[in-house]
Amino acid sequence: MKKIIILAIFNAILFASSVVYSQNVDSGSKKEKGFPYGIENTSSKLDNRFDVHNYSFFKRLSSTGATQELNVNFELRNKTPDTIKLRVLFFAYHEKGTINKKLRRIVPYPKWRTKDLGKEDLQIVRMDTYPKVTENSEVAKYHFPDLLQMMQDDSGLGEPIVLKGFSPDNTPIVDKQQIYVHCSALKTTVFGKLYVPFNEGNVFFNHFGLIIADVETGDVVYSQLIRFPNKFKVY
Repeated sequence: MKKIIILAIFNAILFASSVVYSQNVDSGSKKEKGFPYGIENTSSKLDNRFDVHNYSFFKRLSSTGATQELNVNFELRNKTPDTIKLRVLFFAYHEKGTINKKLRRIVPYPKWRTKDLGKEDLQIVRMDTYPKVTENSEVAKYHFPDLLQMMQDDSGLGEPIVLKGFSPDNTPIVDKQQIYVHCSALKTTVFGKLYVPFNEGNVFFNHFGLIIADVETGDVVYSQLIRFPNKFKVY
């Protein structure tokens, strides 16, 4: 009898743990398929010649031990037989509200006010971009619309990449400290790194953005802003 009771309890625990695990995995995935961590995102695509797929994100510790890294990779797929010349800018930042939560617990926001303006007052406290948009990018804190405008106005901003068509041209592979680009027929894969120094409170990025412009026209043709609502694990 004791063995039957123990077995029943064991099965109940297994069932409960499997339910919790499936809920954690599915959380947010139905809302935004194709992105890990239940990410919410906004995007704009003005060029039907290519698509951007397979975003992946990992948090790592740098080899120097002085910074934390956000490793990101994504793929561009050419939908035409022609080679397309592009330039890319990617960035990450940590954004937080300006509300003093401890003070709010003592003095709550009036219930009769339907809109809490304090929740809309956001500030960027950590940021890194590639390529650097200024000489001192650590103190520069640009919001998404600012970077979009900068890419539109400055034809020299962004890392040049090539999205091959069917032509067997020998496109050079970009291999730099913060970016590695691999090109093959109809596909270009970009691997990038963004850094944040170790800091009090262990603040890490909670947003990632990508902006792509056409080299020939100078126009921004793709943009993506991704928010990470959950904390990263270190791999």
